[in-house]
Amino acid sequence: MHIKQIIYLISLCLSLSTITLAQQAKEFTISGTVVDKDQQSMPGVSVYIKDKPSKGVVTDNDGKFKLKVNYGDKVVFSFIGFIPTEHLAIEPKADLVITLLEDSKSLDEVVVVGLGNVQRKISSVGAITTVKAKDLQTPAPLHQQSPGRQGCRCHLHAE
Repeated sequence: MHIKQIIYLISLCLSLSTITLAQQAKEFTISGTVVDKDQQSMPGVSVYIKDKPSKGVVTDNDGKFKLKVNYGDKVVFSFIGFIPTEHLAIEPKADLVITLLEDSKSLDEVVVVGLGNVQRKISSVGAITTVKAKDLQTPAPLHQQSPGRQGCRCHLHAE
């Protein structure tokens, strides 16, 4: 009788582990909206799977997203100036509402480069210079502001 109990327990464990593995491999879709603390939709929020940043999307103009995930994936929602938020994907959801909270500490050193890409100073390669807001507020002697700013920093070509 002791052997029958052991065989029964082993078969029970194997069936439970098979069910768990099937759930973990199951791919499904989650979708919803990302909003700020005032419930305003947030376009341009990065939505990606933690440890798989290449598998992600960006929220549309209404703050909506749709992403295929596997059971147990951690979905990260991040936007500059806001605290990243994680969501554990355990079931399909079509009406998630993710609220991002402001993070005033993260805005101390942000560099805007080229075509609107934003990165921190520490991760930039190349020359970096700072133009103070006070320098930009003083009137330029020319009819247009852009050419008047070309001399305030080396290699600054304003158009």
